[in-house]
Amino acid sequence: MSKRHQSQLNGDRTGKRPRLVQKKHLYLALDDWDKGFSIHKIDADTLQDTCTDLQVGFPDPAVLRFAAPVHYLGMNFTAFGNNIFIATNPRCGQTPTFVYDTRTAGLVIGPSLPAPLLDGIDLSVVAGDVLYALHSCHGSEQHSFGPMSWAPTGNDEESPRPAMAWSWKSLPSPPPFAMDDEITSYAMHPDGHTIFMSVHDRNYRHLPKGTFSFDTKHCEWKWCGEWVLPFKG
Repeated sequence: MSKRHQSQLNGDRTGKRPRLVQKKHLYLALDDWDKGFSIHKIDADTLQDTCTDLQVGFPDPAVLRFAAPVHYLGMNFTAFGNNIFIATNPRCGQTPTFVYDTRTAGLVIGPSLPAPLLDGIDLSVVAGDVLYALHSCHGSEQHSFGPMSWAPTGNDEESPRPAMAWSWKSLPSPPPFAMDDEITSYAMHPDGHTIFMSVHDRNYRHLPKGTFSFDTKHCEWKWCGEWVLPFKG
């Protein structure tokens, strides 16, 4: 008997079940009904067929639907890790946010947006398990940049099982952008903790100003030079 055939038989004797490969899915947030937004879950293996079917609608119902509190203001959706962060009314400090866990299909209430981000999130980027959001201000106000994460609450951080919740935190130093600076592009470095942001002066959009970086490990800003990322967005 050949070794190959013998190994197949030995494998059958172990009685092990074949390892299940976890399916991948694409989640789409759309304003596809007159009262708000929907999140659709699409099987990545059938994505090409699904895109063809979109001409007549999605094959399956939405996994979540949200009625917009103020329709014309829209909502903010940001994916990080296995979660989708949803700001239902980005301009109201009393309105809670939601965090949807795509692994468990669980929906939890998150923290309200901090005051500096209430006019809307212009940029959001994920570093590790932390979501960083930025709001660009005009006039004499300072640009706002802050992290949200799943962190211990209260004074029991030293406990082996502390109470946990989604929460926003403030950073020790504000963004170094000037009042008229406008972020035109950003990217995460392969090291996973350095965020690059290129800026233009909004009064002279044809003239690039330069690029800054933010180190999420040490919470430090750095001027990188008078060059910009070779793309927008």
